[in-house]
Amino acid sequence: MKILIERKLGFEFITKSNPDKKVVNLIQDYPFAFGQFTITSNDEKFREIFEPGTVPYEKKF
Repeated sequence: MKILIERKLGFEFITKSNPDKKVVNLIQDYPFAFGQFTITSNDEKFREIFEPGTVPYEKKF
């Protein structure tokens, strides 16, 4: 991401996890970056079955 920002290139990243604070700090003022993360359901049992290894929903909110 640093290289893309240095070269003034736009980019998007998609994750099922929360982005690291370093990533957020890096792109927060960069107008050509877009990030999104998935929240499939607010049911923890569902998450554990269908998204094992992802962070709990309360941490995403």
